[in-house]
Amino acid sequence: MKKITLVILSVIIVLSLAACGKGADKAIGTWYSTKDTLTIKENNKYTSAWLTSGLEWNYSKDGNTYTFISPYGSTYAFEYIDTGNQKTLYYESSTSDLTRIYYDNKEQADKVKEEQEAAAQEEKKEQEEKAATEATNALVGTWAWEWGNYDRTITFNSDNTYVGTVVGMESGKYEIVDSKNVMIERSTGEKYNQPITITKNDSTYKLKFGILNLVKK
Repeated sequence: MKKITLVILSVIIVLSLAACGKGADKAIGTWYSTKDTLTIKENNKYTSAWLTSGLEWNYSKDGNTYTFISPYGSTYAFEYIDTGNQKTLYYESSTSDLTRIYYDNKEQADKVKEEQEAAAQEEKKEQEEKAATEATNALVGTWAWEWGNYDRTITFNSDNTYVGTVVGMESGKYEIVDSKNVMIERSTGEKYNQPITITKNDSTYKLKFGILNLVKK
């Protein structure tokens, strides 16, 4: 009976130790970033589209630091962080501004990705609006043919009207669509989109207006 009891106790101890060993390495499993999936295995192997191109490769562990070795010889040291509410693997390059964060659940990674995309779209919108405002301010004024024929002009007024001596641009209205396009409405009522490019060289503004090369007077 004692022998049976000892055997059972031994089995329980072994299983307990095995369970403790497994639980101690909390990074084992699949992690998600906004661009990649990282799978850490118990045999010091891992896979990642970013780090290994999907191949199974080696990693080492020192405390909460996991150093992943790529098939190309590079190493990436990730810090395991558990705030209580969120578990992450965090990498920060010592030679560039590259950072990468993996989350322990896909929902969090997707949420962060959506927030980043929304922020990028908002920044893009602000930049486009700023560029359109700059184009509007730069366009107002009188423009003449760049190659010396200064009697051919187009004047864009601040009230969104224009007058000119260039054929087809005698009078009408205009509206800046964005920094690269202006909507022209001729006095006849005809409307069309005109691509533009405004550049500045020192104190001289130049306007590419369709086939016309103009300079600001």
